[in-house]
Amino acid sequence: MDTAKPTLPEHYRSTVRTVLRFSIAMIVVAILSGIFFQEAVRKMDYAQVPPGENLEAKIHLALVHGHIFTIAVFIPIAMAGALLMAYRIGCQELTSGKIKWLTHGYLTCTVFTVALQFYKGVHFVYSARSDASDFQEIDASLFAGSAVLRHGLYGFVHTTLAITLGVFLFFLWRSMKKRS
Repeated sequence: MDTAKPTLPEHYRSTVRTVLRFSIAMIVVAILSGIFFQEAVRKMDYAQVPPGENLEAKIHLALVHGHIFTIAVFIPIAMAGALLMAYRIGCQELTSGKIKWLTHGYLTCTVFTVALQFYKGVHFVYSARSDASDFQEIDASLFAGSAVLRHGLYGFVHTTLAITLGVFLFFLWRSMKKRS
């Protein structure tokens, strides 16, 4: 068995380190968000908020935990794995600029996406706990009631998240020619 370190370009090693560190940090954030969810909804009983409304108030915050694992842990690790596999099977090497679509683009947008979802979830739970029962009003009161700010932020972050991942995947797809 060969114990020598594999020869990877430095920018590949740096990318994998960045993605793994990011994913490890986001695992901690996901676990903490799950604990926060349990603590935040513990004080919201069915006498205070009836069953259907109770679920509707909790669902946005409940989904944060799983979304963090999916978009901030599994997808980045899968992309780093795909990058390494492509290199190992002889695909063309991606430049550091192309890889930055993953590390600087996708990972950054992931943080903002998670933050927006967490904000919405907390807003719904605490609004329902303080006797607000009209969910259209709760929803409309996000971002101090500014629909333009809300839709602008959500639209920009989600679109940028999709574009940065899509561009990285495009470059990865295009690299699947044999190295010269």
